[in-house]
Amino acid sequence: MIERIVLPQNSEALAFRICEKVTKEEYLDVVRPAAEEAFSGDKKIPLFIEVEPGTSFEVAALFEDSFVALKFHGKISRAAFVADEAWIKNTVSVVKTVLRIDAQTFPHEQRLDAIQWVTQ
Repeated sequence: MIERIVLPQNSEALAFRICEKVTKEEYLDVVRPAAEEAFSGDKKIPLFIEVEPGTSFEVAALFEDSFVALKFHGKISRAAFVADEAWIKNTVSVVKTVLRIDAQTFPHEQRLDAIQWVTQ
């Protein structure tokens, strides 16, 4: 499940909470339209993604995530990922290098630090 959330510290930030099982349809119905809207202007905006422990992703959802990242990476000022899974941390490390995005991962106990970092 993908839920769009609002960060009180920066209501312009594009933010999502991800949990349970994530499908391609959710990316098409939730993430893509939100990204199209948020990144429609010239201003770069922060991205915040919180992945709850135990979340699983359909392979097609991961491909859709890659498409969205490639399309909008130049519009992201910073990206914070809150996740405890090593594969997510490793993926963010590769993506931030390849796409040259200012991105960091934070464990769940540092969620508030992640919000502060991404919205500063």
